Amino acid sequence: MKADITLDVKEFNKRLEEVLRKFPDAGEKCMEKACLVVESKAKHNAPVDYGTLRSSITHKTAKTSQGVEGYVYTKEEYAPHVEFGTGIYAENGKGSQTTWKYQDKDGNWYTTKGQAPKKFLSKALQSERDKIIKEFRRLLDHV
Repeated sequence: MKADITLDVKEFNKRLEEVLRKFPDAGEKCMEKACLVVESKAKHNAPVDYGTLRSSITHKTAKTSQGVEGYVYTKEEYAPHVEFGTGIYAENGKGSQTTWKYQDKDGNWYTTKGQAPKKFLSKALQSERDKIIKEFRRLLDHV
């Protein structure tokens, strides 16, 4: 059964490359739609109702020698700490393994071990994967 799935993926990729070579603008439009789907879900997943992180999530598409690429991202410096966690909770154990203290703007001191990852971007891509594939399949069917 696995071989059949692999064959389908290879056929899909081959056909997609063929279509994108012939109709590069169609690829950009499709990638734009795919990025918007992921961006919307990432904003929904952001661990706050409103705020800088949520409003900073955006996307862009770019033509490359390989075809079209799409990016959903944020330029907020703290976003990787939210996505991958900090301290003892950091993904792959790459955070500080000891507690640390910090002072807030009002002068109050806090001790922390870190923050668990809140996968707002990667979960958005994973959860919307089928919609993205469907969008590209639709492109193949109509071009």
